[in-house]
Amino acid sequence: MRLASILLVLILISPQVWGSQTENSQHEDRSSLAVSNGILETYPMEVRIAFARASDMDSYEENVISQTESWGVVTGIPIEEHYRTVAGPDSSEPVRFLKGSYIWTFTDPSGALEGLSRSLDAGEIEVFVPQVKMRATPQLVPNDPEFDEQWHLN
Repeated sequence: MRLASILLVLILISPQVWGSQTENSQHEDRSSLAVSNGILETYPMEVRIAFARASDMDSYEENVISQTESWGVVTGIPIEEHYRTVAGPDSSEPVRFLKGSYIWTFTDPSGALEGLSRSLDAGEIEVFVPQVKMRATPQLVPNDPEFDEQWHLN
């Protein structure tokens, strides 16, 4: 009788125990990706300034961002684990001269910004920037008639 009671109690609490272990292990798998190792801080100041300027999403038109498939990302997560991040890019390739920087590509760009924002909040990535063509316009054109001859200033 005592054995039957113990078995009954074990059977009743088993799904709760197994369910919480499964949820916890899934949470641990995802949280193990969180990396905050300051890769961006190892870049030259000019590069950090460029990332800061380019990561300001208010400077882009909403329709451009919603159609952007490729994003520059800085992360310490190994490339083979990128698909496991909250953002879950469809492909990832390293940037040649910036260690820890990658181009993440999404086949469905409509949810990329939201996913990247959540990855940033989760500590999986340090910064992200859209890979869009931008036309640079001069802020000041000198009125010096000899400016064209001064190739080192042009």
